[in-house]
Amino acid sequence: MSDREQDRGSGPVPPGGLLDSPELSSLVAELNRSHAADAEAKAKFETAERAASKSPRSSPDDGPDRWPATAAPAAPGRAPDDGGWSERARSADRTADRTADRTADRTAAEYGTGLFGGSLLGAQRRVVGIDSRLGRILDDVRSAGATDLHLVAGQRPRLRIDGSLVVRGGPVAADTIESLFADRLTVRERDQLRTVAATDLSLRLEGGHGGRFRINLHRQAGGHAAAIRALPTRVPSLDELDLPAELASLVERDSGLVLVCGPTGSGKSSTLAALVDGINRRRAVHLITIEEPMEFEHLPDQALIEQVEIGIDAPSFPEALRSALRQDPDVILLGEMRDLESLSTAMTAAETGHLILGTLHTTDAAQSIHRILDLYPENAQNQVRQQLAMSLEAVVCQRLVPRLDGRGVVPAVEVLRATFPVRQQIRAGQIQKLYNEMLMGRKDGMVSLEASLAKLVRRGLVGEDQALLRSRRPEELKSLLAHG
Repeated sequence: MSDREQDRGSGPVPPGGLLDSPELSSLVAELNRSHAADAEAKAKFETAERAASKSPRSSPDDGPDRWPATAAPAAPGRAPDDGGWSERARSADRTADRTADRTADRTAAEYGTGLFGGSLLGAQRRVVGIDSRLGRILDDVRSAGATDLHLVAGQRPRLRIDGSLVVRGGPVAADTIESLFADRLTVRERDQLRTVAATDLSLRLEGGHGGRFRINLHRQAGGHAAAIRALPTRVPSLDELDLPAELASLVERDSGLVLVCGPTGSGKSSTLAALVDGINRRRAVHLITIEEPMEFEHLPDQALIEQVEIGIDAPSFPEALRSALRQDPDVILLGEMRDLESLSTAMTAAETGHLILGTLHTTDAAQSIHRILDLYPENAQNQVRQQLAMSLEAVVCQRLVPRLDGRGVVPAVEVLRATFPVRQQIRAGQIQKLYNEMLMGRKDGMVSLEASLAKLVRRGLVGEDQALLRSRRPEELKSLLAHG
């Protein structure tokens, strides 16, 4: 029996079950009452929001009440924006906050706050009424089959459809982005906008009107901008993503660190979601996802699934990860390993009997290992190499390549598996030799990015010119294509 099984306890269940004791029965009854109160309060919030956001639905044509208003010409000599929300938007934001706080206070007084009273209002900000101005814009994004919408003050909106940007509507007025999103932000997100000039959040259209959206709000050229990603309404499979079926074997182990890497917009989140879905359908485990924001919703199947969103359910990745490790998890998905504390905790968890899935913004397997090591001071490098060599299971790096038929993109995938030779190279700090280990490890399921690109070209899915643009070793790719 493993240490984790002993910790969980394996003694007999007393007659009548674990809930037979009066203390536990009382606690469960209290939890049920709190849950019912929260559910009733949430329903009241949804009714209030729908009533507040009701307005006549516009026609499908482009218009000022559906797409952002046309920007007025800038006055000559106008002073640049001060870097924060405009005073009018801030005033509206404060008014919305006071109204929401009063509503929350009334709801709390009438229904009680439950065990986690402060979370309901934050979650409610994420629901967008379908008849609100923002709701109509998001609905149009989904109806057009777009993956992204870009709003930049002073420029016309762009939809990304099949990988290409398509212009839609008139120029975006300077205050449009503020007015669309001001009352959707948490205190933490407002602070991020004012201090680091960018923040991420996720929104959901109410009811069954088209799913969820990931939004990045940021500043550019002294004005505001928003990048809106339409998230799939269901979790894709590896096959639907054109990913190798062999990737499913990466999450069959009970412990270890599996990294999915690539530049921004390379499909890392979709790949992780497909891997998590495979676990959910086949394994009876406790799985916790930690993301900022949460991108895919997983309905529990064989697994018990909890999904934590930074800024709503937890203050930070390190705090969320530390808390998750106290919740008897088997598998943890960490949306991004962006800091030393999260990475160190993740590697320790992977060594002590947990399967950890995470992402890095890197372009190949060797660079991923370098990125991890570079987070640590020089005097800790040797110890970290030993720990990483023990905990690592695989590194998957992917790039998206436009399809030859113009119908979207297809992923090229590099896979490094932590075989004994790979672990030895990491321990010795010979990171530059990992590429050769990958070439020699084909029988172990390893593949280089160049081999993956060559396969896509030979299958007629992508053009040779596009493949060469994404290759880190174009001469090797040419050689693979020349020799079949």
